Amino acid sequence: MMLKTIYKYELPVKDDFVLQLPEGAEILHIGTQYNRPKLWALVDPTAPKKPIKFIGAGTGHPLPADCTLKYLGTAIMLDFVFHVFKEE
Repeated sequence: MMLKTIYKYELPVKDDFVLQLPEGAEILHIGTQYNRPKLWALVDPTAPKKPIKFIGAGTGHPLPADCTLKYLGTAIMLDFVFHVFKEE
């Protein structure tokens, strides 16, 4: 029987970045912990990892028009609000 676990990942505050997540990871939440942006995902820790591309944007910042984005959530860090999307 495969067991799944919730893992937490630190998010860089960048326009685009890649995280190595286990295949089939289900992103549950984007938020902050100790004023740092995080992503929580339900994963099979034994699954092979694959690169996932994300796009980050502050409120009022432009987003790339040449890709399809899926909104995942928002991390609020004091005066900065960081919106996170997954490139589809």
